[in-house]
Amino acid sequence: MKVFIHYKPKRAESAFEGTRLRKNLKGECEEVDVTWTDNKLSDPDIAHFISPYDIALLRKFREKGVKTIVSAFYCERDPYASFIKLNRRGMHLKKRAKAMLNEADLVLVPNERIKDFAEKSGVSAPIAVVPASVNPERFVLAPLEREVFYRYFGVREDTKLVVCNGSYSEHAKLRSLIKIAKLCPQVRFYFFGFAGFGMGAIVRFYQNRAPENLTFAPLLEDDVYRSALERSSAYLVLNSLPDGVGLLEAFASKSVVIAMGDQSLNPLIVKDVSAFLVKNEQEVAEVIDNIYLGKGKDTIIASYAAAKKYSLAKQANTLKTTYEAVLKPQEE
Repeated sequence: MKVFIHYKPKRAESAFEGTRLRKNLKGECEEVDVTWTDNKLSDPDIAHFISPYDIALLRKFREKGVKTIVSAFYCERDPYASFIKLNRRGMHLKKRAKAMLNEADLVLVPNERIKDFAEKSGVSAPIAVVPASVNPERFVLAPLEREVFYRYFGVREDTKLVVCNGSYSEHAKLRSLIKIAKLCPQVRFYFFGFAGFGMGAIVRFYQNRAPENLTFAPLLEDDVYRSALERSSAYLVLNSLPDGVGLLEAFASKSVVIAMGDQSLNPLIVKDVSAFLVKNEQEVAEVIDNIYLGKGKDTIIASYAAAKKYSLAKQANTLKTTYEAVLKPQEE
């Protein structure tokens, strides 16, 4: 069995959650001796996609009789791997995304709640729940690796950090982050995000409206981001989008997760067990203040247990079984 795993964002410098999901899928294949390739001319048995922008390539493989799989709703903060459009009326499946999912032989989603959302949104292709995975060992950093973030941003090592990431198109989320930072002047906040073309101007736009303790920045290199998460006091989830890859990475780094508002599509967020679930910016600030005072870290035990449960090594067998099930009708 050979699997073509494809994700190539339009701009190489925009590597984000989709890139990390691709790495996890390849790592899972290696764990269970499944041959993977990123060469579209290699005659694979399965073509596995992450981005709705690859619908044309999916169609080419289907024409050749290759089985196709799409991983959807794992990377909703990455514009190139996002299947959902979020606006004032709520969440909606993107038109392009719906078309791609309905042409796939199998759609993978991270949990049952998202499966229900997909079905209600008109996805008629078979859907399988395959939780996201994470490699907890990536967040066991050597002393020099732990210092990378502080050297990169030129801040003291005793600085209290709070991390948030996403897209600069998430305007409501960014306004919430500015409010929270103003309520917690003793803590430094960092937002790492994607803005596409005009990144510099967009970052400056938000930075000019931010308090001194909030830094808006582009996406980071992997070693800097891992250092940021590992050193952070908290990871913020500030809207209702499913957070697959990022949330598990925060769990693995032993950051306290603080989520605001409706988190029905993130069942790994269990109030006061694996994360703090609050209603508004004021309550987020109150939790951060408690963490700053050395309190409120009880959720780390349960969140890290979730990261271990969905480790790359454990999820690898699930992925292999899924691939085999897709191929089985073809082999009989």
